[in-house]
Order: sequence, then C-alpha cells, then structure tokens
Amino acid sequence: MIWSHKMTGEMRGSGIMGRLAALLMIGSVLGVVPGTGTLGAQTVGDIELVTVQLISDSTTIVPGRPTTIGLHLKMAPGWHTYWEYSGDSGLPITLNLQLPDGFRATELQWPLPLRMVEPGDLEVYGYKDEVLLLMRIFPPADIDASKVVLTGTAEWLVCESICLPGEGAVALELAVGTTPTPSQTELFARFRDQLPQPLRGRPGEPVRFSWERTAEALRLNVEGPKTWTYDFFPLPASSSLLLGHPVTSVSPDRDRAVVEIPLLNAPADLSLLPGVLVAEEKESGKRHGWRLGGR
Repeated sequence: MIWSHKMTGEMRGSGIMGRLAALLMIGSVLGVVPGTGTLGAQTVGDIELVTVQLISDSTTIVPGRPTTIGLHLKMAPGWHTYWEYSGDSGLPITLNLQLPDGFRATELQWPLPLRMVEPGDLEVYGYKDEVLLLMRIFPPADIDASKVVLTGTAEWLVCESICLPGEGAVALELAVGTTPTPSQTELFARFRDQLPQPLRGRPGEPVRFSWERTAEALRLNVEGPKTWTYDFFPLPASSSLLLGHPVTSVSPDRDRAVVEIPLLNAPADLSLLPGVLVAEEKESGKRHGWRLGGR
C-alpha cells in the first residue's frame, strides 16, 4: 500500500518564481551503507547539494513492536531546505512511503526550524547542514518473512541564491528479529531532542503562555526564564491566512516576552494560531520547543 506523507504547500511570493526559471537537478544512487538505506544525491556538476537516505534506529524490526525511521538529508554549506511551513517562499520536504501490508506509520515529525532571510527580504523557515525527519513504524504481530523492505520517494527544494528542486528514491531493508539492534543512536538522539513538545499550560512546565487578539495582530504572551530568548514559527491552518512576520519584544525586566503576529487577511474570530514556540538559552545556545495547538 502507499502511505503518503506529502505536505501541501505552494510557492508564496514572486521571488521564488524568478529563481526557479532555470533549474537543474541530477539524481544519482551512490550505494548502500551497512545498516542504513540506499544513499542518493542531488548534484550539479561536481557539487553535491543534497544527500538523502532513509535510516532506522535499529537494523532489525521486531513483529508487533514499533521502531523509528528517519529521512536524513544533508545539505551543502550555504544551502537550505524547508520546514513543514516554509514561510514567504519555498516548499516543505515531502516523503511518499510504501509500507508492506499490515504496517502503519505516523506522520513525519519535524525538528525545530531556523528562521532565515532570502533575497528580496523573504522570510523562510527551514534547515541548514542536515535534518532528520522522524517517523514511527508499527509492524503487525506476525511477519512471514526474514526481512522487510521500505521504499518511497522524497522531494525537496534546496536554496541558496537560486533554488533547485530535488527528488530521490529511498529504500531501507530491515532484518526481522526477536530483539532490536540499535543503530545510528547518536544521530537519532540528537534530532529527537529537537522535536517540539506539547505545551498545555500545566503546573511545572518551564514556560507559560496566553493569546491576546488585537484589531490587526495576534499577541502570544510568554513567561519563562529571563535568560531565554523566544521565537514563534506559525503553522497556518490554510494558505488563505496571510501573515506578517512574527516580531518578539520583551518587558524591561525581561520577565515576559510578547510575540506579535500581524494579520493581513484573517477571520475576525481568529483568537490563536497553531505553531511552534522556540526558546533559546543565551549562554549555551541550546534550543527548546513546544507545539501550540494544532497537531
């Protein structure tokens, strides 16, 4: 069966269309690294812009026991790909995955994005260097085979001063066993630590938040450690909701931050906006993230 994780999206802003006028994408399969899936690359001339690979946190899959896989993309220095909501321009990474009968999977889980500015003052959300998009796989209680093969197609847009669309086939072979065999432990741990967590306003949570609606903006009020800085990455419910760029300000004693999100075309009764609140520790640079509303 086909399990689709294709996120809807369209290029926003006129700048992206101009940069897509003359594009070249060459995909090539480079081979198989032991314990991981097929490695593919997007190249232009001798430059490897993106490598893509489907990997797992275990080289074995145990019937009836979930495992985590990841779509791993590595970008050339200076180039970036996009988060699940790309901002003023760009397109999210997508994965169409084929699962054997009886298997099911979660949606992609997205690590915390970065805020970047592209030519034309376009503000976008995405990833530099590398990203691992995680997904939980749930196998059936009985697997009548010695191995399981997962295949699919990944698509992305990689940008620097120009943007190039990329597409690659991905495949991952896992042996069927009775116990998991850990693999890629450090990589999975690093990106699991970057996944946003739920924030429900309960006692003991590190930050508190509330929404306030004005005539032309939504205000996200945040209370938390004074040594943290805050940012908000919106996840609009539909492309018809056009937003300005979120702007953060802090109170004089730094005990409260306000993220103001201009509303250019929004329903009158809109009182909150799903998205990801990100806090960064000033000294260490460590980032924390929480998902507000939505999924």
